[in-house]
Amino acid sequence: MKSALITLLLISTIIQLGCHTGASGTFVNANIDPAIKKQIEPLNKKLIEGLASKNAKELKQLMAPVLIERSGSALDSSIKVIGDGINSSEYTVMDEYYTKNTAINISNTLISSLGNDQGYIVNYLALNKEMYASLLVTKNGYLSGLIIAIYGKYPDGWKLNILNAGPYKLLGKTSADYYNEAKKHYDKGELLDATDKMVIASQIASPGGQYFKFKNGEAIKAFYDKLIKEANEKYKMPFSLTQIKTRPQIFSVTPQYLNGPPTSGFFPYIAYKSNIDLKDTTALKAENRAIQEATAGMFKGITKNNKYILYRAFKDLPGPAASKESYGFVQTVQ
Repeated sequence: MKSALITLLLISTIIQLGCHTGASGTFVNANIDPAIKKQIEPLNKKLIEGLASKNAKELKQLMAPVLIERSGSALDSSIKVIGDGINSSEYTVMDEYYTKNTAINISNTLISSLGNDQGYIVNYLALNKEMYASLLVTKNGYLSGLIIAIYGKYPDGWKLNILNAGPYKLLGKTSADYYNEAKKHYDKGELLDATDKMVIASQIASPGGQYFKFKNGEAIKAFYDKLIKEANEKYKMPFSLTQIKTRPQIFSVTPQYLNGPPTSGFFPYIAYKSNIDLKDTTALKAENRAIQEATAGMFKGITKNNKYILYRAFKDLPGPAASKESYGFVQTVQ
């Protein structure tokens, strides 16, 4: 099945340094000294405000000189990309970690207390003997972003060593949530809905880039690969609906976000080439009704699991010289 990337408002962006190995001792959330927490709180606030306003000058004041130097000319563009995904200065603290190291330039590994379902591991290079990692969640419409801010303690105070941002939740669900939903669909033989869920899961599977991974991340990736392979083998696209007189050709089935009212969410989006003149809307509607009947039998569960199914008729199959002319339909499933 052809899987197109979902357009995300927050693009994974990394401002990073190198990595070595080593050992450390870590305090988590409520176990962190409140006095240390109070030192970090205003820095996080300034960080989110600076990102939301794309104020590179203000953000650089929070950063360690080595981060600014090594990021070079990419720093300003990275700030802009992250800022484009933040529409307010509001955020929540997911988790915080304070680490005391016996040496510098060693690897710090942070393991969340959550189980394998939603649990994660963060790994980074500790440039300082005292490190503080804040995992902050922002929201922009249906997308929640994860900001990983890792500070090091310098003689003149805490400075930002690492800044990372990426998509974490879609409609309040993590990659693990969509993975679990996909498994349920797959067990019922609903390959289309299972694959759509895994396409969504794959887009938010690495919210922290190289620093962050879900504990069950390998299982999520393996299941995604399995479903894409099975879907590609079962639905070799493009394929013609020969039972329909006009012989339309379906060339893509992907999850698409529909912004309500009355209902917002991800729904199947079926793209097909029509041999009908797209200006003949009466004939297009008749053909689409026939396609709806055909796909209901072809894709098990599609009409049971989705309130809406989106269709778009194109003049041509995709290609460099293909026309972009198209006509769309929304099927409301009763």
